[in-house]
Amino acid sequence: MRVEAGWELPALDEPAYFESYLAQTPPTNRAAVFQALESPITPPVIERQSEMQDTINELLNAVVAGELDPQTALDIAKEELDALIQ
Repeated sequence: MRVEAGWELPALDEPAYFESYLAQTPPTNRAAVFQALESPITPPVIERQSEMQDTINELLNAVVAGELDPQTALDIAKEELDALIQ
């Protein structure tokens, strides 16, 4: 029932139970979820994590508001986040 209601990844260990999950679209390739689980990546955590998140959120909001184009926001993010990580 949970699989039919959305994109939730079922917490099961029996491949046959995944058939209905994998058959649903969108997205077109739900099997990629399982492939991604084979090589998990944890996001970096820095001492100034909250500042990093605030910076990204401000830039995303500026893009949504039409104040910045996405490429400019990415360029600014790289510069500001590199400074925070140093």
